[in-house]
Amino acid sequence: MDPPVSPEDLPEAPKDPPVASENPPATPEGTDCQDQPAQNSSGAAESYYQADYFYDWTSPSPLQVTGAWSCFEKSGVKPNNFVKGCKWAPDGACLLTNSEDATLRIFAVPPSLWSLQLDWQEMTELQPLVAVKERAFVNDFAWYPGMTSQEPVTCCFAVCCKDTPIHLWNAFNGELQATYQAINHVEEVKGAHSLAFEPMGNLLYTGFNKMVRLFDVSRPGRQVENRPTHTKKEGGQAGIISCFAFEATHHSVYAAGSYGRTIGIYGMKEGDYICEMEGHRGGVTHVKFSPCGNRLYSGARMDNEILCWDLRNPGVVLARMRRVVATHQRMYFEVSSSGRWLVTGNSNGVVSVWDMEQEPQTEILLPAQFFQAHGDCVVGVALHPSLPLLATGSGQRHFPQLAEEDDATLFKPPSCGDCSIRLWWLQPANSRDSIEQTIQPSPDQPTSDHSPQQTPVQQPPHSTPVQSPNSALFLPSSEDQPPSPMNS
Repeated sequence: MDPPVSPEDLPEAPKDPPVASENPPATPEGTDCQDQPAQNSSGAAESYYQADYFYDWTSPSPLQVTGAWSCFEKSGVKPNNFVKGCKWAPDGACLLTNSEDATLRIFAVPPSLWSLQLDWQEMTELQPLVAVKERAFVNDFAWYPGMTSQEPVTCCFAVCCKDTPIHLWNAFNGELQATYQAINHVEEVKGAHSLAFEPMGNLLYTGFNKMVRLFDVSRPGRQVENRPTHTKKEGGQAGIISCFAFEATHHSVYAAGSYGRTIGIYGMKEGDYICEMEGHRGGVTHVKFSPCGNRLYSGARMDNEILCWDLRNPGVVLARMRRVVATHQRMYFEVSSSGRWLVTGNSNGVVSVWDMEQEPQTEILLPAQFFQAHGDCVVGVALHPSLPLLATGSGQRHFPQLAEEDDATLFKPPSCGDCSIRLWWLQPANSRDSIEQTIQPSPDQPTSDHSPQQTPVQQPPHSTPVQSPNSALFLPSSEDQPPSPMNS
C-alpha cells in the first residue's frame, strides 16, 4: 500500500463551476423519456452543463490528454494484469480504478482541467495518490454517494472480494474504515458478488446467489436484512445477483441483474418483487436507469447488445445498441446526466456513443460516433460529473497460445495487452480551435515513448477520426487497432 497522503493532496472540486449555456436546448418534442436532472444525496440538483450542452459528440473525436499505465506494469502479475473498471468520485475530484492485481488505485484530476484550460506542461502520466491492496479477487467496488473532498469523513469506497467480508476504505489515506460481514444460515461468512449504495447512502446492497443482503452503513458488522430473490415455493429471480441500479427520481424501485440472464425490478422499501425481464444471451453484468426513471439499460457478458427497456411496459425493448463483447468480464457503459448519450467500450478497443434522442429507424439504434481508444478490450468508461472529460480503462486476460511445430515448448507465453487508464477531453463544438491553440506542445517539451502529448493535437494518439456507420456492428475491424503503448 502506498504511504498515506493528507487531504490537501486531493484537489477539491470548484464550488461554482462555469456554466456553458444559460439556456440549454429543450428536449425535442415527441421524446418518450423527458429526462430531468436527478437529485443527489443532499437533495440538490447536480450540475449537468458538461453532459449535453457544453460539448457535442458529433464534433471531432475526443482528445487524449493523459493516462496511466506504468503503475499497472509494476503490479507483479505481468503479463496478465488488466484494468477491470474505473469510476469517478461523486464530486469529480478523483478517479477510482480496479485491476486484476486486486489493487484499487485513486488518481487525481490534473488541476488545469478544472479551469477548462489544458496546460500541456502539466499533462504528464498520472500516478496513483492512494493504492489499496485487497487480499482476494475483487468482485465489485463503489464510491459512497455522498462523497465530497470538502468533508474527509465522506471520502470512502466499498469493496467486495471473493470469500471475504466487505471493506469500507478511506480514500485519503487508504486505511480500513469498516468491515461488513455477510453471515449465511450456518453462520459462515460469505463473499458478495456485487454491491451498491442506495442513493441516500444509508444502506449498502450486496448480491449473492438468489439473495440480496442489506447493511446499515453506520453500523459495521452483520447484515440488517436478507431479501431472497428466489424460493422453491414462490419462485422468483434465480442465479447470482451480479449488479444493481437505483431509480434516482422517486427512490421507489431498484433493478438487480443476475448471471441467470434475467433482470428483476424490486420495491426499495420492502424489496417487493415487481417483475422480471429476460432477453440477454449471457449473464447480466451491468444495469443503469435513465435519469427520468422510465428506461432501464442492461448489458451482459458474451452478449453483443445493450438493451433499452421500457419500464412503463415491462419486458418491452425500445432499442438495441450493438457492441463487441467477446469476454466474460464485466463491461461497463455510461449514460449521460440528462439521458441523451450512452457510451460504452468494445472488445476491439473502440468506444461507441449513441444519441438516445434520435428517432430509431429500426429496433437497432445506430451509433452517433465511435473512435479507437485502446489497443485492447475497453472494459471501463466513466463520464466526469462536472467536466467534459471521459475516462476509459482497458485490458483483459490473455491465455498462452499453441507454439509452432518447431518450437521447443508446447505453448507460447501469453501476450502483453494494453492495460491502461486514459482521459479524453470532450471538446466543446464551438471552441475546439481555441482549445487546440491552448494545448499546443512546447518546443522544448521532453518526449517519451509513452507520452500521450508527443503527437500533434490534430491527430490524437491511439484514436481515429469520426467514421460513418458502415458495417454490421458499425465498428472498425481489429486490423485497424493501433499498437499498444505497453509494447512501445
